[in-house]
Amino acid sequence: TCHDPHSSAESPLLVSDSGTLCLECHTKVRMQMASAFPHAVVARGECLECHDPHQTATASLLTADSGELCIGCHNTLVELPEGGSVHPPAAEGECRDCHNSHGGEIKGMLTEEASALCVTCHEMDEAGSPGWQSHKPVADGDCTACHNPHNSGQKNLLVAPAELLCVTCHKDITASAEAKSIHSPSEGDCLDCHKPHGGKGKAFLTVS
Repeated sequence: TCHDPHSSAESPLLVSDSGTLCLECHTKVRMQMASAFPHAVVARGECLECHDPHQTATASLLTADSGELCIGCHNTLVELPEGGSVHPPAAEGECRDCHNSHGGEIKGMLTEEASALCVTCHEMDEAGSPGWQSHKPVADGDCTACHNPHNSGQKNLLVAPAELLCVTCHKDITASAEAKSIHSPSEGDCLDCHKPHGGKGKAFLTVS
C-alpha cells in the first residue's frame, strides 16, 4: 500500500511522496486542507513533521505530545514576558483546546468563533443579570480587541498598557493641551474607577 518492494523515486521505497500517500486514506484531513485556513505544514504535505508513519507511544501516531509539537514551531507564543502574562492553555501546551490541528473555516484554525470560545472558560458572573450592560467589545464578542490570546508583555494578557488601550477608543477622555484641571486618575489606570467588561451603573463604575 505504501512501499514498493523493489525500487522507487521516493525514499524509503514509498510509492509516492508521503503527503500524497497519507491523503489517499485520510480523507478527513484532505477536507481540512481544503478549508479556508489550512495549517501551513499540512498544506505543504509534510505529515511526517508531526506523525510517525508506523507506530508511536502517543495518540494519533504523533512523534511527541501535541503541545510539545506545537511549541516546536510556535515557541514565542508560550513564553512568559518579563512583567507580563501567558494564557494557561498556551503555557500548558493545551493548544487543541482552542485550535484544530489540520485546518478549519475560522481564522487561526479556531475550533469555534472566538466570541463563543473565550466564554467557555471565562464566564462573567454578573453578565446577563438585571441592569447589566456589556462594554462594546464584550457585547460584540471581540475579546482580542483588548486581549492577546497567547501571551503579552502586560498583565491580564492586555495588548497594550491599560491607560493607552482605553484611549484608543475613548479618545474624548484624553486631556487637551489647554486643560487647566485634570482628574489625576484619568492619567493613570482607568480600572481604578471603571470595570473593563461592563457593569450595572453608569460608565461601568466600580462603585455605583
